[in-house]
Amino acid sequence: METSEEAESKLATLPPHLIQAIVASEDHRFFGHLGVDPHGIARAVVHYPKGGGGSTITQQVDPYLA
Repeated sequence: METSEEAESKLATLPPHLIQAIVASEDHRFFGHLGVDPHGIARAVVHYPKGGGGSTITQQVDPYLA
């Protein structure tokens, strides 16, 4: 398993526009929350009652890191 420093090093090699595109399409409030977006979760409960649509990038990646 790689260390956080190794992961950060790999992330640093990605073009900034790619990172911006991922954040814009997946979690536009990514830099404004600590990994959980209560507003996004509430929106998902109202608009997607059968599940999906409320997870942040952090929540999507977490299962792969555990």
